[in-house]
Amino acid sequence: MLKSLHSKIITSIVIAGTLLIVSIYYILYFSNFEKSKEIYLKKMDLFINIIEDNHELYLNKLVKKDPFIKSISFNNKLLKGKSFQDKTLFSRNYFIHNQKINVKYGISATKHYINSLRKRMAFIVLSFYLLVFFISLQITRLLNPFNDIVHFFEQFHLNKENILEYTQPTVSSEFKYVRQSINSISSNIYSFRNKISFMAFYDELTSLPNKTSFEHTVKEKKGPYSLIFINIDKFKLINDTFGHDMGDKVLSIIGSRLLTLPSTNSIFRMGGDEFLIIFDSIKTFDIIKNCQNIQTLISEDIVLECQTINIYSSIGISIIHKKYSLESLKEADLAMFTAKKEGKNNFKFFQKSMKDKIKNKLKLRRAIKESVQNNEFFFVLQPKVNIMTGDIIGAEALIRWNFQGKILSPYYFIKELEKSRFIIDIGYQLIQDIFSFSKTISVPISINIAEKQIEEESFILNIVNLMKETEVDPSLIEFEITERWKSIDSKIVLSNIKSLKDLGFSLSIDDFGEDNSSFKRTDILPIDKIKLDKSFTDRMFSSKSSLNSIHTIFTYSKLSNLDLIVEGVENEEQVTKLKEIGIQYVQGYYFFEPISKEEFKKLVQ
Repeated sequence: MLKSLHSKIITSIVIAGTLLIVSIYYILYFSNFEKSKEIYLKKMDLFINIIEDNHELYLNKLVKKDPFIKSISFNNKLLKGKSFQDKTLFSRNYFIHNQKINVKYGISATKHYINSLRKRMAFIVLSFYLLVFFISLQITRLLNPFNDIVHFFEQFHLNKENILEYTQPTVSSEFKYVRQSINSISSNIYSFRNKISFMAFYDELTSLPNKTSFEHTVKEKKGPYSLIFINIDKFKLINDTFGHDMGDKVLSIIGSRLLTLPSTNSIFRMGGDEFLIIFDSIKTFDIIKNCQNIQTLISEDIVLECQTINIYSSIGISIIHKKYSLESLKEADLAMFTAKKEGKNNFKFFQKSMKDKIKNKLKLRRAIKESVQNNEFFFVLQPKVNIMTGDIIGAEALIRWNFQGKILSPYYFIKELEKSRFIIDIGYQLIQDIFSFSKTISVPISINIAEKQIEEESFILNIVNLMKETEVDPSLIEFEITERWKSIDSKIVLSNIKSLKDLGFSLSIDDFGEDNSSFKRTDILPIDKIKLDKSFTDRMFSSKSSLNSIHTIFTYSKLSNLDLIVEGVENEEQVTKLKEIGIQYVQGYYFFEPISKEEFKKLVQ
């Protein structure tokens, strides 16, 4: 390698130097010789009147004036001029013929210059090649030690295990430790390469093949086979309760348990709490049996650090008949999501209807987004009635959607709307409209607050700004709180609820009785009213416990100085029974369906 480098350096110097010398020679030669040649080829005629008496005097002046004139012949007289020096490239001789002065050019000086140039260039060339020779010797001396090193390293080779080994059994003392170091480095590199390869295709926590390994596997695999997608139910709760270290140990144990499944399964950890199994069968009976085995393995109690942890899983199955595609994995994931949504600890086969549901949800979300921009959401009002007097004591504002000319109730869109960020924007828009409308009537209107909305730290600030814009009377507005909110006990939500009370608004608990902590909420929250959940009204004649619950809650509301409003009143029998109990305030289709704000205004007036 170094010998080749040496020869390349010398060859490059010789070629470059030779080209430079030839270039200099031709530049000097042509720039001077060609000029003299041009002058030699020129013709010059000078006329003089030889009859004049002063012609000889004129010629003498000419001889003295022109430094290049060597001599002039005139009437057998020779007039000598200034002789030219060696640097002069040409000479001129004048002679008179037929009353004309003719000029003859010579190039003797040019020839002399060219000869001198050739001698000098020959000396330069000789000196250059001698210099190259000495440079070559010096480079050879410098490279001799490196040649030994190169020869030493050439003796290394890769063995069958891809480990670097030294071919010769003995080695000179100066390279003894170098050889040991190289062998050590080679061994470390081999180990590091194996580790990198493992990390690329295997999960470090469970030692199972990872998602990358799965993708490589299914590219080569041909059907038919099935994909079994596993997700651990409520795994986040384990991390939040026991810590992530405990969660990692649980995942490691689950991975070890899955490895005990039959060899027909290829098991992969896809990330987080998700595992995937390639099962070499598409028979429904075999797949169901395999899924049951998986869920039994996973659900066995895990005892760690004196803690017993119960684990369950949701499984989705996708059948691959010919060749794998990315859609197959999405189908298994979608089936798993459906199993989780329908109660967890379950397994589902993928069905086309699942994909249609997702598409419909996506369409609904896009439609909601467009409708928010076009202000197509509005509110209607369902009056609240005092059944003892028949008076309208207020109304509840209910959201509606004007979708492509059809008025849709919340049944069709409220779940998706509450999951989206748009519920906050729509919520503030409706609150602003209701604040403005309340100024035109004399009875209070209740507004349902979205959980995402009241969780905002800026919620009260936004309400205050809306109060200033609309100049609303807080005594005519009642905010309804749903006790099913997951965040109802959080500091931000509690603070926002108390702030609403401080601003002068009334507060009520909607769907009271659904939650186990219903009575606890009345102690914590500064509420004024209780709205009994519709389910109690529906079951008041079919279930004695429901009727008893209505009695109990009514008694509790009187003792707690809270107004009770019964929702879902739809027939006269229910009204009669509620009157017997002593309940005054109700809301339901028996009296009024939700009506427009214009109709409600006329009704109140």
